[in-house]
Amino acid sequence: MIFTDTRSTTVEAIGRAALAALLFVACTANDGIVAPSPAPEQPTGGVVISQVYGGGGNSGATIKNDFIELYNNTPNAVNLTGWSVQYSSAAGTTWQVTALPSVSLPSGRYYLIQEAAGTAGVTSLPTPDVIGVIPMSATAGKVALVNSVTALAESCPVGSNPSVVDFVGFGGANCSESTPTAALTNTTAATRKNAGTTDTDNNAFDFTIDATPIPRNVGSSGATPTGSGKVVTVGVVALVVVNPSPGSVTVGATTAFNAIPRDATGMRTPTTFTWGVSNASIASINAITGVVTGVATGSTKVAARASNGIVSDSVIVTVSPALASLSVSPRADPLPVGFQTQLFAAGTDASAAAINSNTQVNWTTNNASIATVNASGIVTGIGAGTARITTTAKSDGTTKGFTDVVVNVASTAPAARIGHNTDLGVPTDADPSDDVLIARRQYSLSYNPRRGGPNWVSWNLDASHKGSVSRCNCFTADPALTALGISAFDTNDWINGGAYSRGHMSPSADWAISDGENAPTFYLSNMLPQNQTLNGGVWGSLENDLRSLAVNAVQIYIVSGPIYTKNRSGVGIDGLGFLASTTQPGKIAIPDSIWKIAIVVSNSDDVTTIASPTSVQVIAANFPNTATGTSSAAANSWAPFTTTIDAIQRSTGYNFLSRIPEAVQCRLEVRACP
Repeated sequence: MIFTDTRSTTVEAIGRAALAALLFVACTANDGIVAPSPAPEQPTGGVVISQVYGGGGNSGATIKNDFIELYNNTPNAVNLTGWSVQYSSAAGTTWQVTALPSVSLPSGRYYLIQEAAGTAGVTSLPTPDVIGVIPMSATAGKVALVNSVTALAESCPVGSNPSVVDFVGFGGANCSESTPTAALTNTTAATRKNAGTTDTDNNAFDFTIDATPIPRNVGSSGATPTGSGKVVTVGVVALVVVNPSPGSVTVGATTAFNAIPRDATGMRTPTTFTWGVSNASIASINAITGVVTGVATGSTKVAARASNGIVSDSVIVTVSPALASLSVSPRADPLPVGFQTQLFAAGTDASAAAINSNTQVNWTTNNASIATVNASGIVTGIGAGTARITTTAKSDGTTKGFTDVVVNVASTAPAARIGHNTDLGVPTDADPSDDVLIARRQYSLSYNPRRGGPNWVSWNLDASHKGSVSRCNCFTADPALTALGISAFDTNDWINGGAYSRGHMSPSADWAISDGENAPTFYLSNMLPQNQTLNGGVWGSLENDLRSLAVNAVQIYIVSGPIYTKNRSGVGIDGLGFLASTTQPGKIAIPDSIWKIAIVVSNSDDVTTIASPTSVQVIAANFPNTATGTSSAAANSWAPFTTTIDAIQRSTGYNFLSRIPEAVQCRLEVRACP
């Protein structure tokens, strides 16, 4: 019960003067309860749960049945008509009910409720005063004495349900008066101290764990009740108890407190509450709901005051550092052997310091034969299998997070048409010193080491290349460059605050026939820094429209690349600057514009057989590498950016259609032809 002299003394010791300094705002407690009017007069005291045992009939138990015992801690008999005892598991939300008969429990007497039996045990209970069938846990659970036979609806009715007369949480229960008792066993019971008369509204304090349960019925000798017997008015708050007591919360987290108002008979009574804290620099509180938020480490008082009776209570809440936690971004899809993915870590270390950068953690792998990981969190697939990638906070060396990466061997598509990437001709310019040529099944390219990206990328789009496999999303430093002794940028070098995408030149979706064909499109040598809006707008629109043309026998020969001059009047050298990359600053040049040339033919013949410019469709477009006017992804939204092949050749210095006969080539490029 929650109205004993022991707790009242604690409340009075707080002092109203200290609480008056707190800022209080009224809130309603026990919504829907109507206070008795006129208020009758009754003696103080109450009926409590005095013993709980759930090991009956279990292995090693002596007693055959579970039981619950009550005690009348008042100087007068109490009518139990319409009352019940109810049981729920430690974290349960449903309650089993044993109704009590119409009986008046004498002052200072016990009341024995027998519950379910097990298959072991040798001793029957003394004659029970009522028999129920509830099977109780031997270790942890919740028991409520209720002045109703209606099953409780809450997982934790303490402080919220006015029909609860007394409550015991034992073991690891998620609800109790203040703190649950210790765990029980098959041979131990929770027994209220001093023969059932101790009641401070703290289950852990009020109960002992007895090695020998001693069930008592109404005929057993009783103890002297501690109730005073003086006449009091029902419905006036005589005691407020704040739970949990003590409380705890971490910095930045929240926890809810509740207040239980009782009149002098021990019954909950409707009132309004106001909440406050003594030190708002340690914790803040919602004055209406009683929800506390940790602000800084330390301790402060949390207080609730009832308007009906002007009675208060306070507890101490301790604010601890934020819990250490470190999470790692997972990779859902398998990583192909030879390709890379970047993981990121975030959280707080043991001192509550934020961890939000891969420079603040160390990375390790549990199997380097399957996957390796570098200091930036970049994982490289080495062999088929699963590797666990772990990250540890540098600041404390103990806070860790991990994720598992699956590595597989991706297969290519034998039916895919290959070998036609440079059928238009290998583009050349007047300065071959910055052309590092790389040829793959999916595309060919010229890499410019001075700018950290391709001069051009050339490929053939055919219906046999299209499919439905998922994007690899395995952005990888190009091993062909490192094999030539050229520094290859990895995905960490591309971190730029989100302004620029890793923009594919040869698109991933143009090679979706198999995982092995799709993955090489994610080599970073196939990427240019592309404005996010352009990448997801008109550039993507042109890619989609070209794929829609590549059906049946239609072939498309495509070349794409950058322009680094703002005036577009000659071979460019300026561009928009460089990505401020992490490990190799100032190396990835940002183009001023990005272009694409597509020659659409109606058959798979070699382009040198094209005899007339009217037998092909030419698409040439040049897009400013900005967000302005490039956002639309609708079909043909790229049309305003069309240009001529000749204009692109003059801006880049490259000749793109060298294998097409000059008479046709001149007209396709829209030059001044003879």
